[in-house]
Amino acid sequence: MEKLEKFPYSFVNLLELFFVYIFISVSLTLLYVLAHVIIETIPFSERGNFSLPLKSIFASALMQLLSILILIYYVSRKQNRTWADILRFKSVKPILIASIIPLILGSGIIRSEISNLLNHIVTIPGYSSRDVLKLFGNPLNSFIFVVITAPIIEEILFRGIILEGFLSRYSPRKAILISAFIFSIVHLNPLHFFDIILVGIILGYLYTTTRSLIPCIIAHSLNNVLGWGSHYLTSDISAVVDNALEGPQFQPLWLDLFGILILMFGVWALIKTIDNPQGLNTNTQ
Repeated sequence: MEKLEKFPYSFVNLLELFFVYIFISVSLTLLYVLAHVIIETIPFSERGNFSLPLKSIFASALMQLLSILILIYYVSRKQNRTWADILRFKSVKPILIASIIPLILGSGIIRSEISNLLNHIVTIPGYSSRDVLKLFGNPLNSFIFVVITAPIIEEILFRGIILEGFLSRYSPRKAILISAFIFSIVHLNPLHFFDIILVGIILGYLYTTTRSLIPCIIAHSLNNVLGWGSHYLTSDISAVVDNALEGPQFQPLWLDLFGILILMFGVWALIKTIDNPQGLNTNTQ
């Protein structure tokens, strides 16, 4: 029986997918701005304290969630796929989640040092990933968006839709690599381009082995917590935070060694868990 190819299973499909997603996001944003303008024309005495602020992290998160839900509907109608086939939230054993923690922590430390090395070789004048977090105004807003909203939306899009589509045409290894490359390009972060590819590979591997978005979202969130914390909580450790004004720096040797050890343990724990089918999904038969 011929294997059913799931949308998006080609780069043409991928372009269509991103075009539709951007169109949905822009349309919702314009509708929100229009609603804001209309409400502001109503006298304060009639509308009271009710308003729709333009700079609201909650409104932004809501619009992005609505965008991904509409996109899921589009994909489901495109090929008669069920929502359950896209939103694969199969529960997994706690031991799998436990193995993800050292894997993400260790890889995060090592990936950070790799980025420092690349930044030492090719410096981008005036660029710092701090600039991205500054867009959210304060630590709480950036935490909500970076640690909660982004992992959910991006995992549904890149693993639940894009990777799942590529898996229907390509081998798991090829599908993971392609989706990870696309994942990095879309982030538009030149300083951490290869770093994000490695993250995409880890998340893709988790998805293909569990066929669940839950471990991917948790791993993605943990990874983003490291990035968020490195900017707001660890500014005294050299090179944990990139600073374009001071030039490339490197992390302390003890931190790199700790990262290697915890990464090795995380890889070992994940492999042991995956080798034991009882350690994956709770509904494994």
